Amino acid sequence: MDEWGGLDEPGVLSTEGLGPCIGLCLAYNGWAGIIHSSHPPHDRKEIGELIVEAKKSIPAEKLRLVRPILCGSDPACEEDSEDPGLPSAEARQTIIDILREEGFGEPVELWSTFGQTAAVFANLEFHKVVVEIDNEDVEYPILQA
Repeated sequence: MDEWGGLDEPGVLSTEGLGPCIGLCLAYNGWAGIIHSSHPPHDRKEIGELIVEAKKSIPAEKLRLVRPILCGSDPACEEDSEDPGLPSAEARQTIIDILREEGFGEPVELWSTFGQTAAVFANLEFHKVVVEIDNEDVEYPILQA
């Protein structure tokens, strides 16, 4: 899919159906952005666009405090497919390296296990990011100014 979106007003931004794809959520104060990436090494442009938008809303001195949320990337999809474009351990590491190089805090990694599907929701009204993996929710507060 390789799409991203941002939100800067109360509401919910989400991406679902993260089987083999990777979801990345960057959120700070009243802004959130999410990308649904099928292959991070090929999606550097879109990931870069999301990071540029994030940095417009995140003060430089707060950047290291923002922990990106990563999820999805079911390894079963990788093993069951002959498609070399699906995310792999290398693709996961690529996106982590990009985030570190750009100065973000240590990513929260919630990788799917075999056969799981994930979704990520940034809720700016309630200041939290929710990752749903097979109907189980994990919540993270969004850093406030």
